[in-house]
Formats: sequence, structure tokens, C-alpha cells
Amino acid sequence: MKSKYAPIIITVYDRIDHFRQCVESLLENPESSESDLFISSDGPTDPSSAERVERVRNYIKVIQGFKSVTPFLPKENTNFQVMRDVLSFVSSNYDSYILTEDDNIFSRSALKFLNDALNTYAGSVDVFAVSAFLYPNFPIDGENQIFLPCCAGYGTGHWSYKNIFTAKSERKLSYDAMRSINSFSKINRVIPSIAPLMQSIALGNLAAGDVAHTIHCITENKVCVFPPISLVRNTGYDGSGIRCGEDRRFSEQNILNSDVILDPLKKIVVKHEHRIWIFNFFGGRLAAIRSIEAFFVFNLGPIWLKKAYLKTVNPIKSLIKSMLV
Repeated sequence: MKSKYAPIIITVYDRIDHFRQCVESLLENPESSESDLFISSDGPTDPSSAERVERVRNYIKVIQGFKSVTPFLPKENTNFQVMRDVLSFVSSNYDSYILTEDDNIFSRSALKFLNDALNTYAGSVDVFAVSAFLYPNFPIDGENQIFLPCCAGYGTGHWSYKNIFTAKSERKLSYDAMRSINSFSKINRVIPSIAPLMQSIALGNLAAGDVAHTIHCITENKVCVFPPISLVRNTGYDGSGIRCGEDRRFSEQNILNSDVILDPLKKIVVKHEHRIWIFNFFGGRLAAIRSIEAFFVFNLGPIWLKKAYLKTVNPIKSLIKSMLV
């Protein structure tokens, strides 16, 4: 279904305060009143979280201000299946959608940017997704959109026809990337610290759509559209997030509340200095070397790596060097 404003999907578990802040920030966007809201609220994993989940669901009942509110509320925990069900339903009924977790606070201009970019690049073969988030301390480069070879997960816009999970699951994407030296090397030159997450997904221990999206983006030579200054502040770095500890760079990040000037004629290209900045932000050369070790351990085991390194130091070093170039 073609809609002027993309529907919004929020995934939430038991963090009522984060969730409320997310919803309230979205409601400050004028576009929210014309946006359908879908909520993925998984059931409790144990008795200790049941009360927190219930508080979340009681709040869902009173959410108003969106065009419509449609919650998915399974009684039992589905281990992320409810989130997949929501994505499947929305992508089957809308041309595009906006996806966010419960711990994102949006600026008043975030929905406008996401919808404008979704409309502008709907037919582009080079653009994979749109991000309302930009990494902390990223160098300011004008007032227009920028293009980066990765996908940030803190408030993203997607086109349903570009849904990569119709062909491969997150686990299969990660597994294939960890098994291919060419794919892994491409990813490691962009986001060198991503290997542990890829390994966890490949082994079935983690679900992380943003990681899978980044894998696809890099291996298929796609880009994502970003604002020149972040339109989202992620509050999950207060220690409550599953995959992140405490990091004030994220939880106290300044966000832009004025409109981003989208230039539809701007050339879709990743600047060299931006590529270098992203590589260094995600750990740089040291992280890349550690990821290469993780790659060999994943494929050949830790004992093989130790023996091979001791017997053939120069060949191993040469291979590592080739994977970093």
C-alpha cells in the first residue's frame, strides 16, 4: 500500500521508561498524526519480568496521537518471532516503513527526514536504507544528507521491496559472511569490530537486524542515507541495553531539531574521509586484526590457528595483511 507517511514499528520488551520517552518524542513530530504505529511487545521470559512487561502493555493501551495504533501482544515469549511477524505484516501491506527499538529519542524533524528520504530514493539501486541516527562526533560536512557504507540501527527507514530477509535469514547472512574470506574482508575494512556480533548471530545466539543490514549493505556495495547531524539519541547506553554497556557519547548526544535540507541531485558516493572515520570509530586496525583472528577461529578452530601461526608465521601475516588492504 502506498502511503504518504511510512508506518512506524517499535519493538519493546520491558523498559517502560525508555519506551514512553520514545513514543513521546515521536509524537512531537507533526507527521506522527498521519503515521500508523505498530508495536512488537514480546511476552515475558520469566516471572520476574512479567510485571514489567505488563506495565509496558498497560501504557500501550493509552497511546494516542498516531493515525492508528496496532499492537502485537503474544502471551508467551516468542524469542523475537513476534518482531518478525510484525515486519512481515507491515512489509506485505506497505511500500516502506520506519523501524526503531524502544530506547531511541527522536528529534522533532526525524520523521520528516526519514519520509523525505524514503520518497526521494525509493527507486535507487544504490541506496539500501535511511538512518535518522548519525554516529557521535562525526565530522560536520554541510547541511545536506550524507552517504555511508553501513546501516545504523537507531531509527531506520526501509523499503519493503528491498527486504533482504525474504531470501536469507539474519543467521544465514551472518554465517555466509563468516564463511567467505572475500565477504568478511570487505566487511572488516568498513566495520572492523562487527565480527563478534556476526559470529553470535551465525551461531544462533543473537538476533540483530542492524548487523544483518550492514552485512548486506557492505557486501552488495550499497549505501545508506544519513543526516548531517543525528536526529536520534539512543538511551540504551545507560546500561539497560542488551548489546551495550554505558557510553555517554550516545546517551547524551546532541540531536538536530531543525529540518535537514535534502538535496535530491547530490551524487550518491561515500567520501574517502568518511570511510576512514567510520573504520576508526569502530576500532580501527587493531579491531580489524582481532576480527581476522575470530574469522579463522570460527572456520578452523582455535587449536588450528595456534599451530598454523607457529608453523607458518609469514604466510599467516601475509594473509592478514591482504585482508586489511
